[in-house]
Amino acid sequence: MINLIANSVLEKKVYDVLSSFFIHKKLLLVKIVHSEGKNSKLELYLDKLDGKVSVEECAHIAREVSSLLEVEDVIEGAYRLEISSPGIDRSLTRLEDFSKYKNFNVKVVKGNATVKGELAGYSSKSVNIRNKSGISIIEISDIKDIKLDIDKMSFEKLKKMESL
Repeated sequence: MINLIANSVLEKKVYDVLSSFFIHKKLLLVKIVHSEGKNSKLELYLDKLDGKVSVEECAHIAREVSSLLEVEDVIEGAYRLEISSPGIDRSLTRLEDFSKYKNFNVKVVKGNATVKGELAGYSSKSVNIRNKSGISIIEISDIKDIKLDIDKMSFEKLKKMESL
């Protein structure tokens, strides 16, 4: 099963604590990003199963999530919680995302390198990215993040993507 929602150990703990909450709320947890340091931050990107998440819903969900994470004591120290929709340049984190956005431009972050190109194919173990250099096969286990790349996307393709 492909699951690029959470990468770090802490992000995976957050996922374990919150996944049933989001299922109950009929929300799709798209991506978890934790930034450590002086200004520690936990970002959660959400979608509805039947549409987009509003700003008001994000604020309400933030209060509930904050309480859940506090009770479970998942993150040590102070941190800022941010909840938002994934936006137009969303991360692709599930097999369904790869199917939905096949033939769209993506940016794949693996280690310290970024590979850009068209999502030409995928399996449960790898993605195929087509660009000027040919086709690169990237193992899912090597991927930190894979996002839609809207920089050089045509207006027609952007409109098509919005309707998905």
